[in-house]
Amino acid sequence: MPQFQEINLNGYEWGLIPVIMQGQQKFISRQGAIYSAKGMVSQTCNRVPVQKGKVWLYLDLNGHEINTHAYKKASAFDEATCTATVTDLKGRTYQIDKEENRRTIH
Repeated sequence: MPQFQEINLNGYEWGLIPVIMQGQQKFISRQGAIYSAKGMVSQTCNRVPVQKGKVWLYLDLNGHEINTHAYKKASAFDEATCTATVTDLKGRTYQIDKEENRRTIH
């Protein structure tokens, strides 16, 4: 069971609670998943990138994992187009929409 040195319930936002574990800031979801980093939130697109272990994935703004893909890198979603630039685990970079359909980079 994880040991938290600090739990910041006042910092609860977008389904994530900031915590301190082993001297490092992490984020825990309402479902109990632990993430080591959080990217910029896109309110319009209802997505936030988070790092889980060595990979990045996306959560909806209730803190639920919404994708089945893992990425080496994952940018925030653009508020105007609801697309994000990702790099997959094979090193290929492309854009996705919020349903993770692949888009061509122009």
